[in-house]
Order: sequence, then C-alpha cells, then structure tokens
Amino acid sequence: MKVDIVGDIHGCYQELMDLLMKLGYQWSEGNIYHPRQPTACICRRFSR
Repeated sequence: MKVDIVGDIHGCYQELMDLLMKLGYQWSEGNIYHPRQPTACICRRFSR
C-alpha cells in the first residue's frame, strides 16, 4: 500500500492542493481520490 504523508499545512491550503494534484490526486463530487488507490494522510496539530 502506498501512503502519502503531508504535515504542517498551517494556512497553506492552495499549496496543499497543488501538492496533491502533483501527486496525482483528483477531485470528484467534493472528494479527493487517487486513481491508483494511494492513501493521503494529512497530519495536523490541534492547538487549544
């Protein structure tokens, strides 16, 4: 199984979308997917 791990995306929505598109991810009906089934793991830190 292929897993793409992305972290520390604070305030970088457009950069994240650009990266996911470069990795081959696509949008369909409001969901992002990869035609060859890799999994994206978006890590973010929750602060209080």
